[in-house]
Amino acid sequence: MLRWWDVELRILAAEGVLTAAEADALGQEARAKQQSPLALLVARGHLTEGSYRSLFAEAMNDPAWYASTQDPSARTYSMAAPPRTSEEPAFPVAAWDRYTSVRFLGQGGMGKVFLAIDTRLHREVAIKFVRSDDAEHVRRLITEARTQARVRHERVCEVYEVGEVEGKVYIAMQYIEGKPLGALAGDLTLEQKVMMVRGAAEGIHEAHRAGIIHRDVKPSNIMVERGDDGELRPYVTDFGLARSAQEAGATVTGTVLGTPHYMPPEQAQRAATQLDRRADIYSLGATLYHLVTGKPPVPGKTPAEVIHNLITQEPRPLRAIDPDIPIDLEAIVLKCLERERLARYDSARTLAEDLDRFLDGEPVQARPAGAWYRMRKRLAKHRRLVAAGALAIAALAAALGWGIKTAGEAAERGTLARRFTVMAERIDAMARYAALSPLHDTRGDRAEIRAKMDQVEDLALGDDARARDELEAAWQQGFRERRGAFALAQVMGRLYQQNLAAMEPAVEREGSSDRASAIAQIIERDGKVERAKQAEELHDARKHEIERQYRDPALGYLAASLGTDVAPAHYVAALMAYYRDQLDEALRQLDEMGSARPWDYETPKLRGDILLARARVRSDRGDRAHALADYEMSRDAYTAA
Repeated sequence: MLRWWDVELRILAAEGVLTAAEADALGQEARAKQQSPLALLVARGHLTEGSYRSLFAEAMNDPAWYASTQDPSARTYSMAAPPRTSEEPAFPVAAWDRYTSVRFLGQGGMGKVFLAIDTRLHREVAIKFVRSDDAEHVRRLITEARTQARVRHERVCEVYEVGEVEGKVYIAMQYIEGKPLGALAGDLTLEQKVMMVRGAAEGIHEAHRAGIIHRDVKPSNIMVERGDDGELRPYVTDFGLARSAQEAGATVTGTVLGTPHYMPPEQAQRAATQLDRRADIYSLGATLYHLVTGKPPVPGKTPAEVIHNLITQEPRPLRAIDPDIPIDLEAIVLKCLERERLARYDSARTLAEDLDRFLDGEPVQARPAGAWYRMRKRLAKHRRLVAAGALAIAALAAALGWGIKTAGEAAERGTLARRFTVMAERIDAMARYAALSPLHDTRGDRAEIRAKMDQVEDLALGDDARARDELEAAWQQGFRERRGAFALAQVMGRLYQQNLAAMEPAVEREGSSDRASAIAQIIERDGKVERAKQAEELHDARKHEIERQYRDPALGYLAASLGTDVAPAHYVAALMAYYRDQLDEALRQLDEMGSARPWDYETPKLRGDILLARARVRSDRGDRAHALADYEMSRDAYTAA
């Protein structure tokens, strides 16, 4: 039977807190010391109290966890938060006229928490007693309490007092009878999820006004309580990593504090001096992303992998995961998750106000509010008043549009392709000029670029499959300019990479990150060599089909694009070598290219892709030292992009 401590270890590995090897080592230690794996991590400072509560709640909801606690042999171990029985820890102060104990709530690495009654003010409080035998724990507890006590807001868990009784340090705080937001997500509507994050943003804004950066905003650090009126109320908790804005650069050198899935790139890169209130705005966006899509914005199985992906990848658009997600909500979340701090919301209050606009059906600031966008939002709010007129206009427009489409479709293909590629070049140039300009607020530049992007929305910019169809149709009908060939090569190359990446989940289901290890695990698990052989043949066949369908055409279009002023010959040659898996040759071409295009991002981005691919090849061959060096260089290249 699966033991409860195995459930904890499984959840820790699934959440990316530990690797499989680390989970195995921790499990051995937990069994030897007869302690909970979660409690051991909290005691070492590897988990915050909020993370502990969230993970423990997830463990308790697992049927295997509950079943194992009923087994008498499992009770010889000390759980992180045992069921409420007669064996619960006693209240540390036997006769205290200030607070009267009600019951034990839980235990973490910093101490025990009890529900108590304030005998003076006649209210329920949560009291945390710290382990007084550890001076560092005492210091951390008091620091957290003092930090949180500076924030007075209805959406922040209130700290009432910090004191000492009979030599025991304690914190008395607001008792929240609820659950972490992450544990409730499955029971909430989309609007409720947005409302919870909006409320948390209001609380975070008040912390920012007090000069405090939370640095660890995530679903488990937002507690949700249902009031007597049935209304859900969020509370921001666990300011254990919070620092004042003046102290933000005091992070210990060489460490990354926070939760990787929800931290901004600057925090992952240990750029402590760059941390400001917009770090929390990123985390609020990451929290909303996870609540709405069910996935974190950056994938990864281990903290190191998440941090690498955070630095090198952009979050996947929400509507690519679930097309039913409103486009305005996607725009809000992606604005929070902008890599550049200046492009995010300027304050948590501004974010809360935009979430209010979304809930009210008003135009949101995250999208450029063009005339048609504003009109569409107004029509949506007054649908009945304009229904008859809208139907008439729609019928006329449809008839007119069909006639134009039928008469001019063939001739329009070439124009469409020219508009697509020329507009793409203009947008590219605008972005480069903005990047080349002296340090300035780039929000205006980005707004202008987004406005241009809206102009080519019908040309499928950002929709590679649609762009391929349009451009290939134009190519077949005679539009064969070099710039069109290069646009087609880029689209086919992206589709090639996307389809290769889509093969990974099939390998990951076998519990490994590479094909060879996955096949080896199949053989080791059930001894069926034939099944392993079939898996390898299927993988190879699928890879060859993807190469035939996307890579080979991309190579052909790249060859046809040589001589265009869109990209230097060395860049095109490097891209061709990369698609052919000639990684050393690809790097040589980029090296020969030198600093011909120091102002764009494509060259360092391609260099990062090549180095990352070579690192994987070397890792599969067992050349760990050179693989690690390639990983480091790829990270530097992505950072420079």
